Amino acid sequence: APILISGVNCVEMKHNIIDGEWIYPNSIHNYKTHSKYILYIHGGAFCLNKIGIYREFLYKVAKETNTVIFSINYRRSPEHKYPTPLNDCIDGYLYLLKKVKISDKIILMGDSAGGNLAINLLAHLIKNNISSPSKCVLISPWVDLTDYGKNPSWKANEKYDFVRQELAKYFSFEYIDQTNTNLYDVSPLYLENEILSKFPSILIE
Repeated sequence: APILISGVNCVEMKHNIIDGEWIYPNSIHNYKTHSKYILYIHGGAFCLNKIGIYREFLYKVAKETNTVIFSINYRRSPEHKYPTPLNDCIDGYLYLLKKVKISDKIILMGDSAGGNLAINLLAHLIKNNISSPSKCVLISPWVDLTDYGKNPSWKANEKYDFVRQELAKYFSFEYIDQTNTNLYDVSPLYLENEILSKFPSILIE
């Protein structure tokens, strides 16, 4: 079974103390000197979940891909609104990059709201000329926080959707401080083409 090291990587960063977990298979004897890493950003509509509920899934990913995973426990809304969760992810990436030293060894991965944070993290790195991960994997990324009912699929798929449109709207507005930010600012769907064209290869499931 993969090894979990919990609580040893609470490191002081620029904005706060980053809480994260390392997960890797037994075949990797030294997680500090491996050739491939995943920075995982969990979902939960920016408000819910902690990295602990993803352990079983991340165990499987680590084992199947022979990868060392660093999973971030970023601060969540409504107590910590944008850009705090994104800043935590930026700090987590910079921490991992400092450990690994070469960005090509890093794959960025996120689901749902974590996919949103992953894309906005990439945009931040590009805008600030910081070396980006070699690849990115997104699982149902939440790319448009402005869409909480306007798309016909909300009605067509209502009985199947995990989150109802009323909840999507609620979580969207809980994530931002409406006096300083609007939903377009945090929706990767509306990023400039100049930024998008510099993204690494992305797999979207």
